[in-house]
Amino acid sequence: MSTKRRGPSLKSYAQTLKQLPREVAVKVASRGASQITSAAQESFSAGRTAHDDPRPTGTSGNAVTLVKSGKLQAMAIRFLHDGGTKIRAAITERYMAVHVGRFRYLPIGQGGRLPAKWRRLLGLTAQNTLQEESTV
Repeated sequence: MSTKRRGPSLKSYAQTLKQLPREVAVKVASRGASQITSAAQESFSAGRTAHDDPRPTGTSGNAVTLVKSGKLQAMAIRFLHDGGTKIRAAITERYMAVHVGRFRYLPIGQGGRLPAKWRRLLGLTAQNTLQEESTV
């Protein structure tokens, strides 16, 4: 197990965004959801967990791709924002929740702490959005 599990959660990130002007916070949340969706899909495709650990093996000890039809990656690894400052994972199928817990391709557990890469992406997104807004 990696020790990279310290840091803010999506919930605390939403609280931080509330300190920004509403229009800016909404843009940051929308762009941030897209950014971490891409990062999560990259980790999934590479056979890694959200925290960049190797994906746990299957019941027989073999590597598991989790790609049979592509439905799991296409539907489960998606983040949405609520039109405000909150970003959440969209888990649309019941069986996907089991896979999230078992194969940890989303930061479930450990208090929902965001992976370091995701934190950097969200920080850059906020910084870039603030710079754009200040030049308008």
